[in-house]
Amino acid sequence: MLPKIKLTVFLFFLSSSFVFSQNNKLDSLFYTLDKSSDNTSEIEILKQIATEISSSAIDSIELIAGNIFKFSEKDNDNLLLSKLHFTIAYTYFLKKDWVMAIKKFLSAQSYIKKNENLELESELLEYMGYAYSKIGLRNKAIFFYESSIEIEKDSLKMGLRYQKLGFFIAMDLLEKLKVREVLDTDLSIINNSQEIKNTLNFLKTALAIGINNKNQQLIKSSYNTIAIIHLLTGNNDKAWDYFQQSLQLNIKRKDTRDIANSYGNLAETAFRMGKHDKSIALWQKSFDYLKNIDDPFMKADHYKGLARVYYAKKDFTKTLFYIEKSIEIEQNYSLDEPLAK
Repeated sequence: MLPKIKLTVFLFFLSSSFVFSQNNKLDSLFYTLDKSSDNTSEIEILKQIATEISSSAIDSIELIAGNIFKFSEKDNDNLLLSKLHFTIAYTYFLKKDWVMAIKKFLSAQSYIKKNENLELESELLEYMGYAYSKIGLRNKAIFFYESSIEIEKDSLKMGLRYQKLGFFIAMDLLEKLKVREVLDTDLSIINNSQEIKNTLNFLKTALAIGINNKNQQLIKSSYNTIAIIHLLTGNNDKAWDYFQQSLQLNIKRKDTRDIANSYGNLAETAFRMGKHDKSIALWQKSFDYLKNIDDPFMKADHYKGLARVYYAKKDFTKTLFYIEKSIEIEQNYSLDEPLAK
């Protein structure tokens, strides 16, 4: 737990700053942090503090925290230093300044290791993995995700990280396939690679943990990502089975958006299997749910899916019709602005 006298000093510097002087929520968070005796709740409070300050100038919090670093370093208080460094690093993380976030997380890690705070270190390693993935350093991202899993004691958190690792590798594979324009003959080579086998093992482990913990979100995400891997590697029948499992779970949860997405995934799979009429029926089924959802870009993507099927059937009139509907949506909305209500 953060020493009360130093917390008071930190709060004094923070509250005296013009940037944070009107932030009553920060006062409340620091008070809660001061009273906390549980590592897990402290981590969440630190992240909430970072969220509050992330909308302000980062230089201000670094300047203020620098005063506390001086107090802490004199007393060799690694516990306080580790949490301050973590808070600053997570602030950069929220601002999507990935390079600075990594730099600050590395600084925090050196102090966290001295305190043997595995919970905080596990969180830190996960965020570093994500940050490395965002700047394209794939191997480092995988390394830090795996390192996070190795020291995590909470089985559900472990499962979530296995799923995130599997999803990251799946999306990386998708980008590679787009760049290389991989032919069907290449898919068997990719499918039999050790990396794909390892990724599927990660995801199946996540699925087992999700089932054991009755965590529907983890189960659903694992089903979907396993299906995506199979779809990308040409195992359409297996992809179909996993997408079906995800659909049944979404129907049970009555999640309209996810049901629409599941039907879209099945429609794409049917298309890749050469079952064009079935694909059209599934795309249309997805629109039964999409009409109740305010997500124009999802609708645009589904129109494109329908257009691809009709193009394969050489029905160019309907191909053009659905392409135009997709373009109309994309012209009416900007990805950089909030969706119109």
